[in-house]
Amino acid sequence: MPFVLLRPSILGFKNSLKAKAYSPGIFARDLVVFFTLTTIVFCTYSFSLGALNILKLNELAFPGLTKKLIDVVFLSFYLLLQFTSLMAVVGRFYTSNDMQFFLSTPVSLARLFKARFFAVTIQSSWVL
Repeated sequence: MPFVLLRPSILGFKNSLKAKAYSPGIFARDLVVFFTLTTIVFCTYSFSLGALNILKLNELAFPGLTKKLIDVVFLSFYLLLQFTSLMAVVGRFYTSNDMQFFLSTPVSLARLFKARFFAVTIQSSWVL
């Protein structure tokens, strides 16, 4: 797999960490976003846990409903993962400005596709 495809992402992440150490405004913004997202995840977890506990207590009244609701929730998370991965793939493959450069390199198309697929997988793995 060509390391040249992953190197800009790694160096960009490293440079953004260095730059954020000297810019308190950007660091504060990132903290606000982090705490907001953490609060949203915690509230979603608490609501889901409470709803599942209520369904578990009333499982005799609605047999099989708990399993079906859990299946629907996991299916929606899976579809969200697929949708975001699809958007990342479209953005990476079809709107990239460097694709002409990579197609002109002496790297086989299979290796190029595998490297792009790996980069897209890493970038879209936030849902997991």
